[in-house]
Amino acid sequence: MKKRVLGCVAAVAMMAAVMTGCNAGAKGEYPSQTVNFIVPYSAGGGTDLIVRALADAAKEDFPKSTSVENKTGGGGSIGMLYGANAKPDGYTVTAVTVELTTLPHTGTGGGLEPEMFKPILMFNSSCSAITVKADAPWNTLDEFLDYAKTNDVQIGNSGIGAIWHLAAAGLAQKAGVDFTYVPFEGSTPAITSLLGGHIDAISVSYSEVIQQVQAGELKVLAVLADERLPYASEIPTAKELGYDVSIGTWRGLSVPKDTPDEVVGK
Repeated sequence: MKKRVLGCVAAVAMMAAVMTGCNAGAKGEYPSQTVNFIVPYSAGGGTDLIVRALADAAKEDFPKSTSVENKTGGGGSIGMLYGANAKPDGYTVTAVTVELTTLPHTGTGGGLEPEMFKPILMFNSSCSAITVKADAPWNTLDEFLDYAKTNDVQIGNSGIGAIWHLAAAGLAQKAGVDFTYVPFEGSTPAITSLLGGHIDAISVSYSEVIQQVQAGELKVLAVLADERLPYASEIPTAKELGYDVSIGTWRGLSVPKDTPDEVVGK
């Protein structure tokens, strides 16, 4: 009887050792399933395009594949909150933008706070580009702002409280004009609305309108940057035109705050 009990104890101990070894191996196998990237803005926008490029470039290091999912709304808060509240195991990676720090102060973040995330990296930054249709009657920022002083100008952005809304509001404040702000769930639908003639202008990044500019459909009146863009040096800055405003976004990748450091490192 004693031998049987000891044998059972030994068997249980061996099973526990095997299970511990399996768990240790499982932890070391990250990633062992698909890594899902959350984009809090619409497909086709600047954040979406960059994240899709990064996810594609990372496929060799993530052999179980990667996926990209767009969760729009709330100026980016819907998608970022979804990512912040995901299981902290490294299988949900969220694209975070400057709105992570601005929305909590506008009362439109739905409880979003920077402390909800553990940052991985910042992958780019870009300034606002004040953009209108190519056949619009304004060829300069001064002409556009002079018109806005006596007329209702509808300017689209990626959501109330989002950075492109704040950029246009900052310009309006410096120029002493009032805009009517039209929110969209990302820059792509805002650009589409502008092309359709439903709004007068948009405030987005230059990279998000470069194709339409090159196609002769849109034109950029000015960028809200400290210096001219090296790849579009013909476009003036608002600063050099007398409007002291420089506003833009940054974008990066983050995971829920309790994600293990070794996973973040990977």
